[in-house]
This record gives sequence, structure tokens and C-alpha cells, in this order.
Amino acid sequence: MHPPADATTSTQSLDDAALRALIRAEYREMPGLSVTLAQAARLWNVNRQQCLTALESLRHEGFLSNSRDSYLRMS
Repeated sequence: MHPPADATTSTQSLDDAALRALIRAEYREMPGLSVTLAQAARLWNVNRQQCLTALESLRHEGFLSNSRDSYLRMS
């Protein structure tokens, strides 16, 4: 059975590790990407808290940095 044509794929079901992997991949694909928390939550279709947790985890490990209210990849 196929999903309806108007069905959208949601990342809401991603666990935290999968979300972090997705975010890493997006930043690698788009050098210079800089997003706010609100933009990131919309981009990856997750709630703000899950997104914040993932972004902050990546910041703490040194993959991302936070400048003002935007997250960008460390060089």
C-alpha cells in the first residue's frame, strides 16, 4: 500500500542521534548555512525543544557554533 499523494515525510519520528546526523549532513551539503532555532525547527520539521537539544549537542561537540541567535558550522 502506498501513502497518499499528499502525505509529507516528517522528521518528528527521528530519534536524537538520527536528527543530529541529518543536521550534520545538511551543514556539510550547504557550506555557510546559518539558521536560527525557529528556522532550523521548520527546516527539519521537528519541535523547537528537540531541535534545540540537537543543535546544542552539536555545538558542545564543536561541530556548530552559535553567533547571536544563529547556528553555523565551525570551520
